[in-house]
Amino acid sequence: MSVFVMSFIILSLCVFIPGRMKVGTIGAVRTATVDIKTPLLFILLGTLAAFRDASVGNDTHEYLNIFNDVRRASVSELPAFGGRFEMGYIWLNKLVSYVSTNPQVILIVTSVFAYYWYGRFIKEYSPMVGVSVLIFFFGRFHDDSMNIVRQTAAAGFCLWGYMELKRRKNLMFFLLMLAAFYMHKSSIVFLLAWLFTRIPFRISYLKYFLPVWAFTFLAGNALVGLIFSTGLVQSYFLDSAFLEEGKSAPALILLIDAVVSLFYFLFSRQKVNIGKDDISSDIAWMLLATLLFQTLCLYFSLLVRVSWYFRLFELIAIPYALCRMKTRSRVIYTVLVVAFFMLYYGIVLYYRPLWNHVYPYVTCFH
Repeated sequence: MSVFVMSFIILSLCVFIPGRMKVGTIGAVRTATVDIKTPLLFILLGTLAAFRDASVGNDTHEYLNIFNDVRRASVSELPAFGGRFEMGYIWLNKLVSYVSTNPQVILIVTSVFAYYWYGRFIKEYSPMVGVSVLIFFFGRFHDDSMNIVRQTAAAGFCLWGYMELKRRKNLMFFLLMLAAFYMHKSSIVFLLAWLFTRIPFRISYLKYFLPVWAFTFLAGNALVGLIFSTGLVQSYFLDSAFLEEGKSAPALILLIDAVVSLFYFLFSRQKVNIGKDDISSDIAWMLLATLLFQTLCLYFSLLVRVSWYFRLFELIAIPYALCRMKTRSRVIYTVLVVAFFMLYYGIVLYYRPLWNHVYPYVTCFH
């Protein structure tokens, strides 16, 4: 709990400190500004993720065990691990094991990589970095990242790929998506980003989205079966508890996603025609994709891993809407948004502490 309190205080204070500082030599004619807030915040959060104990996160201990198994295996034996784990991740473990035999190193490598691109993404596209980081923390993105090691690495590649896509580097985008796929198969859905960046969003599309969402809700079982048939999700989950789990967790996340989407469309002042280079168009598509995939989670909870890639755009959606407001309204709604996510985080922490089993947080040095 002390780690949580410390993180909360630091994150909250960082919302009020300047995000940039001037640098340069004394007496220099030209001065430059350097972003200091984003690196500091993500160094803090990334450090917590990198040096977490095996007890932090539902699957962390399993990833540490896999590292030890891969480290002891010969190169010719590595394909045997491909049944459940992507070969890209297996090879990452093998390569990292040549640097250090301590299994903690795989958590350090994946966390540093992912949190670097989380920070780069927010720095690049968020007009209110402090708010984005608070949403990252209280929206449980940070907690989830300490539970999904492979997907965290895949998400890093996806965000990197999206940034290259916005620079019109299509080949680089597809290469990075290939790397993401070999970290976690579910990341293949993020190929939709290529399509989203090429179709300007219009607010009138929402009237078509509602029947599509209704169909997704009513035909959920059939659609989940179709997803299994594509191999996007491994077949061994067919007999797992994920198909029998309650709907409280995915329903709560779907509610949060719906509130975020509603807030964005109400306050971002979407125009009828948006240029394809406008980030607001991409955000709109990503939010709608989040709602559709999260609806399927009501039938198969593990599909939250699929919606994760699109949900990351909520980190910039809310700040984007807030910055369109007048100053007084912006302050009021910023407080309400932060309070909303703090309430959500508190409810999960108190009533469902085992959803990610992050607290009590323990470092690997204990």
